[in-house]
Amino acid sequence: MSASLKRIVAPAAPAVATQAVAAHLRLEDADAIAELEPLITQATEALERHLRRALIEQRFRLRLGQWPLGAVRLPRPPLIAVDTVTVTDAHGTEQPVDPALYHVDTDAEPGLLTPVRATALPAPQGPAGAVTLTFTAGYGAGWNQVPDDLRGAIVMTVAHWYDRRDGDTALPPGARALVAGYRMIGL
Repeated sequence: MSASLKRIVAPAAPAVATQAVAAHLRLEDADAIAELEPLITQATEALERHLRRALIEQRFRLRLGQWPLGAVRLPRPPLIAVDTVTVTDAHGTEQPVDPALYHVDTDAEPGLLTPVRATALPAPQGPAGAVTLTFTAGYGAGWNQVPDDLRGAIVMTVAHWYDRRDGDTALPPGARALVAGYRMIGL
């Protein structure tokens, strides 16, 4: 089954407060502190890729060639909500799927969308049949909703990159160890 995932709405806030990283590095100079903001964004994205998770609330579009057998596993947990579900009709037009035809489990990791009956979901039609789901994922809209271990890993990564400034963008071993239990495998 073919699938593609695309982030369609980026996080509106950083996963770590800039001042927290500045305090960790003992920075007081405004120019030096301003240098931290892109590093925080880069470290957050590196951590999200490593963990296969969304840290701050963001929206994704998942396209499938057809419905899988059983549940649709929604990548980038934690799942906040499924926003829309559509199928492509014979004319190539996306048609909404009635939410009464499926159940969303936001507690599962990854989140799941399951038909209420085995034949409940309409099949995509046409030569390029597609199922499209948009969903919101992340721990919440603000940095204070991200678990402490994950924020700590971002702070460690930014501090490592800031101190070294050698172009190495790998997560440092300490950060990887701190978040090992959060990593999603096989998605």
